[in-house]
Amino acid sequence: FPSHDIEVATWAREYPEVFESINTIKYFKPQLPTLEPKKIFVSVAAYRDPLLVSTIDSLFTNQSGENEIIVGVCMQDTEENYNEFKYKDHPNVITRFTPYQEAKGVSPARYLIQQELYTNEDYFLQIDSHSKAIKDWDKILISQINRCASYKAILSTYPNAKIIVTGK
Repeated sequence: FPSHDIEVATWAREYPEVFESINTIKYFKPQLPTLEPKKIFVSVAAYRDPLLVSTIDSLFTNQSGENEIIVGVCMQDTEENYNEFKYKDHPNVITRFTPYQEAKGVSPARYLIQQELYTNEDYFLQIDSHSKAIKDWDKILISQINRCASYKAILSTYPNAKIIVTGK
């Protein structure tokens, strides 16, 4: 793109050296993978996000069907949008409504989800309210975490940079 302006988001990435010190902790033991279905809790903090429903649609549409998906949503929005929320009475979606005027930000919303909605499912996944899941996302993530040397492993990443090309 030599003649174009390019905007690339940048942020820190984790490096393996950061985690080397945990290898010496004696209580870290690998968890053996099991074939039984698991419960996956998906935490979604949403502030007036019009993509919230499509995010949850994506989770349910693209799951493998081998695990139970529970979605915990802190919906910070208008009462009208909450009352029209497609997943308001869904058996696998637990919603904590907060009027958007009283919202205190994403971190307090995530805290509310963790403290009030999470009920010790087998796995905990935290995503943004404008995310999209790929096919069999649940199987892929369980497979990845089961390859970790510790049963207390945390998989963490930040979405890849979005490249915006402007100009001629």
